[in-house]
Amino acid sequence: MSETSGSTVAILIVGVTGSGKSSFANAFFEAVGHPGRVKVGYTLESESQDVVAIPVEAQTAGYEHIRGHNLVIVDTPGFDDSGLKPDKEITKKIANWLAESHESNVAIGGVIFLHDISIDREDASNRRARSILLNLCGEEALDRVVMVTSKWARELDTVGPEALHKKEDELKSKHWKSLLRQKEGSGASMRRWNVEKEGETAHAIVRFILKQANDRIGQSGKLEPLLIQKELATGMRFDETRTGSGFLRYLDPRVWLESLRGLFAQLFGPPTRIGREMPRG
Repeated sequence: MSETSGSTVAILIVGVTGSGKSSFANAFFEAVGHPGRVKVGYTLESESQDVVAIPVEAQTAGYEHIRGHNLVIVDTPGFDDSGLKPDKEITKKIANWLAESHESNVAIGGVIFLHDISIDREDASNRRARSILLNLCGEEALDRVVMVTSKWARELDTVGPEALHKKEDELKSKHWKSLLRQKEGSGASMRRWNVEKEGETAHAIVRFILKQANDRIGQSGKLEPLLIQKELATGMRFDETRTGSGFLRYLDPRVWLESLRGLFAQLFGPPTRIGREMPRG
């Protein structure tokens, strides 16, 4: 973690396998002339098996409250990676990196959640990925999350703008509605990543996040840790956190029931049979 110590702002990139996380990171690096690259895969298996944090210098000079801070772009393994480790192990890797970064005083400036706009239907893997995202960040940090739809340039040529706008509207009004910022209150932002359109590039999205982080520090003086960072800092084990316990719902029902029994035993003591101690008449 030495490369991220000191006054550092990190931006995490998360999403299901194939959503374009590594390509997004590389597009940003190329835009700012940074030599760093992460490996990009073109199969259903993620190329990123570990959390990869790449520091990028001279990106915060134009922001009053984070001027001089280092920027770190963090590429993470893809969720729903059937060829590698299950989602829980991937999430534990992300959680461990977040815990170590918190100990090293690395502030999380933003979290980018990438979603392939070409996906035709909502499925369990996407729902689970969003649930993991919410549990990692917590509701209070959702205003640092940017929900980014990817692969616009390719799909505009393939299916046209009308079909893509329809998918975008469905995400906004249905699948992502509970996460997104409404007229009042906090919540995530929604952006497009289109490599061919000014204002929708990876560089533009990172600048948007840096501006938000700068404004937030200007208002409150700091960037609060994410929920998982706060939980792990108290000594909680991963399985005791909101993120870890959230995986119980995806387990075999018998395992889930046994976990509930264990929890009740801790709270109320071992179960007793009703009437066992009643005197005989």
